[in-house]
Amino acid sequence: MMEMRNCPKCKRVFNYISSPICPDCEKEEELVFDSVVDYVKNNPESNLAKVSQETGVSAKKLLRYVKEGRLEISKGMHGEIRCEKCGAPILKGRYCDTCVIAVNQQIDEMFETKKQDTIKMHVMDRIKHRN
Repeated sequence: MMEMRNCPKCKRVFNYISSPICPDCEKEEELVFDSVVDYVKNNPESNLAKVSQETGVSAKKLLRYVKEGRLEISKGMHGEIRCEKCGAPILKGRYCDTCVIAVNQQIDEMFETKKQDTIKMHVMDRIKHRN
């Protein structure tokens, strides 16, 4: 059975699949995003304030697009957003490449350790049942 939710933008009830907003509002959001993309393509050196002013899209929403990896800050604007872990300037997303690599390594090590622990448990469990 589908989960029903109220759209936080228009308050209508919709079948929730993955987007937190209804399909109609999602289409509207995509049109807004497309207008931002068109403006940035035609004005690649514009800063965040200028893009916001010219498109009517809030700076907060523009930063959300950057953090989602949908938009990238131009190299001339380097430093407007920072890595949430170390504070280094970044062009897109939430974390710098160095922190992404470090976190991925930590996750890999954690799963490797867990995998080794699981194997040991199974082996010891089998030995106990043999006696």
